[in-house]
Formats: sequence, structure tokens, C-alpha cells
Amino acid sequence: MFRSLSLAAFATIAVVSTARAELAVKIGVLNDRTGLSSEITGEGSVVAAQMAVEDFQAAQKGIQVEIISADHQNKSDVGLGIARRWYEVDGVDVIADVPISSVALAVSQLTRDKNKIALFSGPGASELTGAQCSPNSVMWTYDTWSLAHAGGRTIVQQGGRHLVLPHGRLRLRPSRPT
Repeated sequence: MFRSLSLAAFATIAVVSTARAELAVKIGVLNDRTGLSSEITGEGSVVAAQMAVEDFQAAQKGIQVEIISADHQNKSDVGLGIARRWYEVDGVDVIADVPISSVALAVSQLTRDKNKIALFSGPGASELTGAQCSPNSVMWTYDTWSLAHAGGRTIVQQGGRHLVLPHGRLRLRPSRPT
């Protein structure tokens, strides 16, 4: 009896260990690597993703994580083409970063259609958390609505009536009750 239980336990451990060793995740970091945003995203985002995998200790948990990257050149059609190839051909499970809103909006819809995952850390389009919000994507930075609303509301609450912008003055009015 003990021998058969030990054999069963060993077989279970062997199967679980084998299953864990086969778990693989492919993450594509899609960002601006040569243009205007390359200094705040670019290679730094790729290195940050690699560091996160190391901090998570994926290898010790039997999870093989591969990080790949590409430059969307700040063009939504280029970014969408890369994302489509990654999902359909290269087996990417998650697309991360995507700092330009136009690219993120295109990638978000494709991600939803393919039932994959997108992690946005740079776009500011309020549509990503509003009209085009998706259960397949996460955005944890600011969006344009919250940024403008919080600043404008605070200025009005403190009695301010004007906001000086680089291109001229903007008159602020409190919103009317609906």
C-alpha cells in the first residue's frame, strides 16, 4: 500500500513538474524605439520587462518567458501590422507598453478580436478607458480626460478663472449642474 501511494505521489509530482516546465509566455514590447518617445520608452521598456521577469523568478517557477520587441515608428498601421504578425504568426501572448494613443487604439481592438492581452503604460487616449474599453487590455497611467478634468476643476475650486497655456489663455468656467 505504502509503495503504491509513494509511486502515485512520485508520478503526480513528475506530471506536475513536467506541466510546469512546459508553461511558456511570450511578451512583445511594442513601442517607439527610434523617434520622439524613444527616450522614455524604447530600449528602457524592454530592459524593464526583462527585469520584471527576473524579479518574478519565472524560471524558478517553471515558467519560460520570452521578451521580444519592435518599433511601431509612431504609426498606427505599422504598429497594427506588427501586433497582427505577433499574435497570428509569432505566438505572442501579451503586448506591452504601446506609448502612442493611435497605435494603442488599433492594438486594443485587435487584442480584443484575438482574445489576447495588452498592457498599456503610455498612451493617454481616454477612449481606452471609455468608449473602447476592453476586458482584454489594461491601462494604468493617466488619460487625457482625467488629466484635464483634475487640473481644471482644482483651478476653478480655488477661484481661478484663467489658465495660461503656451498657445494662449483658456477661460475656465465651472460646469453647470445637469
